[in-house]
Amino acid sequence: MNENLRPVARESRPGRASRPHLRRAALTLLSVLPCFAGAGCVERVLSIRSQPSGAEVWINGEKAGETPLEHPFTFYGTVGIVVRYPNHHSAHVTKELEAPWYLRFPLDFVTEVLIPIPIRDAHEVDIELEAIEPIDSSVALERAETRRAEARARAQELREARDARRAESEPSGEAPQATEDVSDEEPSESADAPEALERGLDEGGTPGEQDSRS
Repeated sequence: MNENLRPVARESRPGRASRPHLRRAALTLLSVLPCFAGAGCVERVLSIRSQPSGAEVWINGEKAGETPLEHPFTFYGTVGIVVRYPNHHSAHVTKELEAPWYLRFPLDFVTEVLIPIPIRDAHEVDIELEAIEPIDSSVALERAETRRAEARARAQELREARDARRAESEPSGEAPQATEDVSDEEPSESADAPEALERGLDEGGTPGEQDSRS
């Protein structure tokens, strides 16, 4: 047997000694991935309730649904809310949606990525709608009579003022033509207003009442 033939030691390849470390790192990453998969569950909700319920809700000009409403949103800021219900006055509300301290930079990264627990950030709005009261016919008639009496009193005052101006102008010795010119230059309201008001009252009330009746 040839003595020169001796077993040669097998040389180790570079990097083989570090394989256990790579395996540990891979196992650690796999154990952490489920946590990251469940993280980032921050639910932002705008909760709107009204009294009475079942009212239409419009958010920033778009119909969002009916109360009670859970409206999800993504960005914080100012939103305009309009709530409508039949036979009730509409409600207009401006709501400022502010982020809580744990969702502000730089803590928002920790809250939304590293914490594997669902978080709910709810902003509530409670609105009480005011009902529209029906108009009482007796009250409306009383108001119409009051306005008619005021109109008649105003017509009487204008008539007396016109007669007083005529009485003052007669003993002044001015020519009739001059008096007529002055009266023609005056606004038509001072001369014709009493007759017009009386004609309107005789025909069925003041102009405002006639418009309301029509």
